[in-house]
Amino acid sequence: MHRFIAIIALAVFAAGCRSVDVASQRPGPPPKCEVHDTQMQSEWIEISSGEMVYLIGSGYSDALKQQFPNHGGVVLSGERHFRQPFARRVRDFVCSDCTRAYEAYWKEHGHK
Repeated sequence: MHRFIAIIALAVFAAGCRSVDVASQRPGPPPKCEVHDTQMQSEWIEISSGEMVYLIGSGYSDALKQQFPNHGGVVLSGERHFRQPFARRVRDFVCSDCTRAYEAYWKEHGHK
């Protein structure tokens, strides 16, 4: 029984360090950002343990959709189209203009 529990614990730990590569699943050339019309590049992005749902009332959700939907850096869980509860980072397409707008948003709002 102890061996079974140890195997389960090891599997959960290994899954917790997992990475997800969604950029490689998209065929063809990199897409353009729908907000900035900038050609995006694939990039590894960290996934925060924080949930996006906690920032909905703060206006973050609207800013995310209108100003920086394809930002790099760190994304909150539930912020992008993928949902991987144990992933710690993801390789996705990133718009450099979105990343600048994201950084400016957090600089202005003092949360980052």
